[in-house]
Amino acid sequence: MHRLAEVALVVQQVDNDVLAPVIYGKSLKLHPLVILLGIAAGNALYGGREKQTARPGPQPPSTRPLAFLGRHSLPVYLIHQPILLAALILLGVGDAGIP
Repeated sequence: MHRLAEVALVVQQVDNDVLAPVIYGKSLKLHPLVILLGIAAGNALYGGREKQTARPGPQPPSTRPLAFLGRHSLPVYLIHQPILLAALILLGVGDAGIP
């Protein structure tokens, strides 16, 4: 298991330090070194060991429905999507694709 973690670390580093700057450089038409320097500058300015993270606090009652939707987004999406499409087809706005 220890060897697998080492291999994963090496692959991740190669991906982040070699492949990503080359790919981003081609898509942005910049030299990969510019991408690496931009990442280093951003890390120097905004990075560091003391990163602030959002900590959950007390929820106001008005945000509970939104919190429920956020925690259950995939089931909500899978349920509402067919209902929304059916409503649009019944209203004549959508196309069912049936001849």
